[in-house]
Formats: sequence, C-alpha cells, structure tokens
Amino acid sequence: MAQGSSASGKAEVGTEAEAAKAVADAADAKGKVLATAHIKYTHKGGPYDVESWKQGESHVFFCETYVIPAGATSGEVHWSEEDGEPHVWKFPQK
Repeated sequence: MAQGSSASGKAEVGTEAEAAKAVADAADAKGKVLATAHIKYTHKGGPYDVESWKQGESHVFFCETYVIPAGATSGEVHWSEEDGEPHVWKFPQK
C-alpha cells in the first residue's frame, strides 16, 4: 500500500436464496451463500495516484460478490494495483 494511504475492508454475507438468484442454475447455489467484499481506500497525505483527493478522503474502490460455501468461516480476496503489487484481504464470516 502506498505511503500516505490506508485500506480497510469488510464482507457482507447473504443467504442461500440470494445465491440461487445470482447464478444461472439455482442448483449450483445449493449449500452456498453470497459474500460481497468491500475495500475502502483512504488518502492520508503525500502524493500518489490520488493527488486530487483531499487528505482524509475515502472511497470504496473494490466491491465484488462471490458465491461461497454456507459453512465457510472466513474468506480471502486477492487483487493487485496497476503496478502489480499484490494484496490479500482476509475476512472472517460472522
């Protein structure tokens, strides 16, 4: 993560009925739920790709939904910035 910035994340876990509506074949969602990951980036100061942002300004820049097993106790989202720096966010299921 760039100097002068921070990121935080959260996950929202849905229901099996929501998962069934999200896939082409509802049978594929049996025993599964939707999990939506949100990553919030906050500019804390110093130049980076967010020079036009005010100090302290935040934006949710990653929001993806996945179909996961209903009994999962946690999840991971893997992504990288344009420069290729990899990141992994781990979310406990509550």
